[in-house]
Amino acid sequence: MTAPLSWLPAAAGAAREAAILEEVRRGRHDPIRWTTIRVPSFDDLHVLEVELPEDALKLEGVRVNVTARTAQQIADLLGCVLPTPRIVAHAHVQAAVPVYVGPRKPDATMATTAVMIARSRDVDAVVGGRSGLVSQGAWKHWVLAPGTTKTRAANYGWMRSDGRPWQSLGLAHNLDHTDYSQAWQCPRRRCRLDGREMDLADVLRDAALARLLTWDGQPLDARQPGVLLAGPPPAPPAPRPAAPAPPQTWIPARNYTPASRAVADVVVLHTTEGKRARGAARAVARWFGGSAAPKASAHYIVDDDEVIACVAEGDVAWAAPGANHDGIQIEMCGYARQTHSEWLAGGLLERAAELTADICRRHQIPIARLYPEDLAAGARGISGHVDASRAFRKSDHWDPGPSFPWTRFLELVAAAARKLGPEAGLDEGEVEVDLEELDR
Repeated sequence: MTAPLSWLPAAAGAAREAAILEEVRRGRHDPIRWTTIRVPSFDDLHVLEVELPEDALKLEGVRVNVTARTAQQIADLLGCVLPTPRIVAHAHVQAAVPVYVGPRKPDATMATTAVMIARSRDVDAVVGGRSGLVSQGAWKHWVLAPGTTKTRAANYGWMRSDGRPWQSLGLAHNLDHTDYSQAWQCPRRRCRLDGREMDLADVLRDAALARLLTWDGQPLDARQPGVLLAGPPPAPPAPRPAAPAPPQTWIPARNYTPASRAVADVVVLHTTEGKRARGAARAVARWFGGSAAPKASAHYIVDDDEVIACVAEGDVAWAAPGANHDGIQIEMCGYARQTHSEWLAGGLLERAAELTADICRRHQIPIARLYPEDLAAGARGISGHVDASRAFRKSDHWDPGPSFPWTRFLELVAAAARKLGPEAGLDEGEVEVDLEELDR
């Protein structure tokens, strides 16, 4: 297995910053899961709702360290602004996953890629696979604050367990400094003030509203001075007919809808609600194709050892009502009640990820987690049956279950997509994924 970030320059510098920025520009960063924090005014008359990533920005599972210049340009690309110290403080208090990883002894290696990777793994060990907003106890931020200039950036954060920051608000660094502690976790520009949609940049600039985001109530510019606006990411190509699926072991399902679809938009993940024993995928496939077949089917059945194809990708499997027409359904042998550790055991997750990556590559489906509101809005990506149930209210299934390791699965899908390479000129960053869940 290739080591993470093996393509990234070993030393900090302009070349590494450019490489990280280009990965983000092309959408090759790990999927971001957004969460909402509440920032009340000091007089409690207003409440600002701000969306933040649950964790720091990652490439290939590694939290990347960036300069203030790169942090601002990544914010440009992802529709975000740099945080303020007050946002960081509220994010820490409202975090669901307490994480505290203190400073390491300063030395000549502290800005290297090797230390970046090691530090991220140290944080992973403390996070322990838990989901939710991670506390601000493992990294610090480049922030918007008074005193920043075209040559001077401000940083803040890295909270101790008693709530005090390792890094108080400081202006000691230029725009091109970085080390192992400078991660990226910026709020979206889109926010809500007292239930009304706003642009966070407008809130920062408004003399009356800035006190929601700053300690002294003074308005701020919404960008780090001295940083050129990052160019937009390349426009994704128009969907085209998918390439044929690779040869599979076929056990045809009895019930499905012939459709001759050119492309699909969503991949929906299901569980078979049966044991993950050897031959389990074949057994489910034979059930779908037998004389007593249920009024249900899936495109693929996956167990720890093999993948069985049951319905052609151009046809519609009967799996997740509301998400059948545009989806490709993948059944994973196992139970929705499985624990996080049980999901990670064996080879099922890796096999399902490789299949998903190939589907995404051929159908140009983004490798992105979809939630019920995304499905209802017609977004393209990867979802679970539970999300289709909640989006369309046509079923009550909750698979693949609350402990399904979505972050790890999407990391495996992205890694598998990189191994497969582009399809007919399709860039990795433009791969899309379609996941549909089986409604049994």
